[in-house]
Amino acid sequence: MAREIQSITTNANVNEAIFFNGSSIKTVPSSENSRGNRANYIIIEESRLVPRNILESIIKPFLETRTPPFRLKPEYANDDSLREEGIISQITSSWFKSEYWYTYVKSTIKRMLAGDETANFLALDYLISIRHNIKTPQMIKNEMEDMDDVTVQMEYLNIPSGQSGKSYYTLSMFNRSLKKAFYPQRMDTFNEKKNPYEIKRVDAEIRIISIDIATRANKANDNTIISCARLIPMLGKGYLRQLVYMESHKGKNTIFQAKRIKEIFFDFEANYIVLDLQNAGIGVFDSLSQLTQSEERGVEFPPMTVVDNINVDEKLRQELRDRTLGINPLEVIFPILASQSLNSSIAVTFRNSLQKKMWNFLLSENDIEEFLIKHYKDFMTNENDSFRGFYLNPYLNTSLLIAECINLDMILLGGAIKLVEKVGNYKDRFSSVSYLNYVASFFDKDLLKETDNQSDEDAFLAVTQIF
Repeated sequence: MAREIQSITTNANVNEAIFFNGSSIKTVPSSENSRGNRANYIIIEESRLVPRNILESIIKPFLETRTPPFRLKPEYANDDSLREEGIISQITSSWFKSEYWYTYVKSTIKRMLAGDETANFLALDYLISIRHNIKTPQMIKNEMEDMDDVTVQMEYLNIPSGQSGKSYYTLSMFNRSLKKAFYPQRMDTFNEKKNPYEIKRVDAEIRIISIDIATRANKANDNTIISCARLIPMLGKGYLRQLVYMESHKGKNTIFQAKRIKEIFFDFEANYIVLDLQNAGIGVFDSLSQLTQSEERGVEFPPMTVVDNINVDEKLRQELRDRTLGINPLEVIFPILASQSLNSSIAVTFRNSLQKKMWNFLLSENDIEEFLIKHYKDFMTNENDSFRGFYLNPYLNTSLLIAECINLDMILLGGAIKLVEKVGNYKDRFSSVSYLNYVASFFDKDLLKETDNQSDEDAFLAVTQIF
């Protein structure tokens, strides 16, 4: 094959191999810039990541039939048996059934089963990597250890994931448009005057962190999840929620968790904490209510207690104030003591806010790498990949959150909604974010009241046009 290659060009603008017989192999990006190319055989790598409009309006029109010179001779010109079909091969990892790529999978399989010889489908799972000594069984086992079932199905078993008919949330409800994530400080940034990963606050913005608590490391689907969201005011609509960070912990004690919550609270410059009080949650509250020493940072974090807010039950508020151990605590904690009826209300409120497009989520980990390479110089330079994991973490956790949500089945119990996770699936990220959303709805009401109470003059000025 090497003897047949006339030249190979690889640079920032062209990647192409030209053969002596006039054939060529060329690589082009899946973008508007590729218009006008022509090919007899198109291979689309990781095709599920290619936008549908690019695939159908730009890449597919590349295809044309090959006409070798002998076909131009009169004796062969009208022989249809010699006609060559253009070929498109799509290579992709598995993904959610609700995305457009799955329609191509189904149509290809149907054509193949109907006897269409131009249609072929092949699916390979993790066993092929073991067969060819790319990975060992132990490596696969280690990689899958902390993954949820949805990720394992898609990444290792090559099984597309999709919500059932009972699902309360659908993939289309989750608007993934945010590029920039927030990050807490790392140990190597503690000496800097401010967090280098901060996000500049806008006027009247509210910041909330929300925690679903767990302490048992041996429980497969029980993790502590810490979520950070920005609430951006939109007059007449409420607050736009932007989920900019998530992290998870397994098997950590209440003292560690309270310290980590305070670190993130001050790094994020948050206004409030939403705290799950069930089970170990009350122990975390007790730790939060004390003065906390941080030897690594060389600072003391002040005690915290329950907010003075009409949306918190008076009896519960008094109980938590009595449990508070520190002096002059910050009144920042919204407690969540979930019941069946409250869980139902939280689920409904979250669904309503998703349907109203009041949530923005981070892009997927597959779509964000170019942005991270451009904005963080250490993203690709760390030898053990720890920095790379640090930067990708909030995007990956967002994907896991969405997978949790769309795999929750709805059942009705006594007129209330109950969301049930499938066997082996998680619900911790959903709980953390839905609790946060429930508290955000309190601020929505306050903002809408401010809008409704504007004076006649304000209302007139709001609609006055300038010519």
